[in-house]
Formats: sequence, structure tokens, C-alpha cells
Amino acid sequence: MKILFTIFISAIIYITLSGFNDPPKSKKLIESISKWQSDTNGCKNIRNHQLFNSIFDSIKTKNTSTILEYLGRPDLVIDTFDTQNNYIIYEYYYHSFCSKGKIGSEVSIIKIGFTKSDSAFYRLVIWDH
Repeated sequence: MKILFTIFISAIIYITLSGFNDPPKSKKLIESISKWQSDTNGCKNIRNHQLFNSIFDSIKTKNTSTILEYLGRPDLVIDTFDTQNNYIIYEYYYHSFCSKGKIGSEVSIIKIGFTKSDSAFYRLVIWDH
């Protein structure tokens, strides 16, 4: 009886925890992530809105750690504070006009915002130039 109870509890814990994790990444998704992360600042013009969507839409649990895992280090991190909320915003650039690896005046930006208290996703803004 104790063994059955232990198996039952273990199964419930496994099902509960696995429901909150992202599924294993497909080969195509791994390739997309690699492409995205190789284009720092968007200077190689590999990054684009469609590539972002294919990665972002596959992320089940959107929080700071999964975004960093999938999209890599942001091109800019903005730490904001107002009287009601603390936010952190990750900016990723694409379609950038660059000279010698430096960004020029025109760049498209994807901004992903999180609440600082729990790292929960709260907003996505896309600025196309």
C-alpha cells in the first residue's frame, strides 16, 4: 500500500512539474535559436520578425530565464522604476544598418518587458523601421 501511495504521489508531482516546463526543443527550433543568437545587434541581418516569432511562440513559460535561454543576451537591458511597478526590459535589435559592427541610426527593436518582482512576462513591443 505504501508503494502504491508513493508511486501515486510521485506521478502527481511529475505531471504537475512537467506541465510548467517548456517542451524539448526540435531540431528546427535549435537551428532558429542558433541563428538568432549569432546575430548580435542584428548587424548580420539574419534576425527578422519571422525568426523571432518562430522562437518566441515556441516558449511556453515566458519569463526572464527562458527568454535568455532562447533569445540569448539582449542587445540592451533597461531597468525601470516607477511608483507602482519595477520593470526590466530586454531589447533585441534586427534589420540594423551597421558600420564596422556598430549600429547606425536605423534599427528595428523588439522590447520584451518583465516585472522585477517575479520575472513574469508582461509586454511585447515591436518597432519596425
